[in-house]
Amino acid sequence: MRVGDVVAGRYRLEAVIGSGSHGVVYRAECVDDGSLVAVKTLRPGLLRERVVRERFEREVTAASHIRHPNVIATLDAGADPESGAPYLVQPLLRGVDLKVALLREKRFAPRVAVDLVVPVMAGLIALHPGAGRADDGAGSAVWRPARSTRGDEALRS
Repeated sequence: MRVGDVVAGRYRLEAVIGSGSHGVVYRAECVDDGSLVAVKTLRPGLLRERVVRERFEREVTAASHIRHPNVIATLDAGADPESGAPYLVQPLLRGVDLKVALLREKRFAPRVAVDLVVPVMAGLIALHPGAGRADDGAGSAVWRPARSTRGDEALRS
């Protein structure tokens, strides 16, 4: 897939907004209603790699079953009829990438750091329910997944 392509007859790819070793994320316009979305797909050279494709498909399945305020929703998913490429459609998020913000700020004030980490941890707990505790010795911090959807109990020592 390339900028300008229309995925599944519905999402016109406008620009690459992210990429990794296996996938590419595009800003796209939904041709049905003009809304902007993010479309993630595999790199073209990996479409025939069974293991990579299966991993992507597991990610799509997992993402489509999670409903949590701190986890981005899945709007659509499938395989493009023309290319056969699997895709995942999610709302287009606006804001500053946390990595960019951290590089710019160098470090966050403790209250800001907590305000960032707690919702992230709540989302991770939703993605990985029943995750265990991490304890590598006496006096170490222990992460005990909370049942709260707000995440206000997610971090305890």
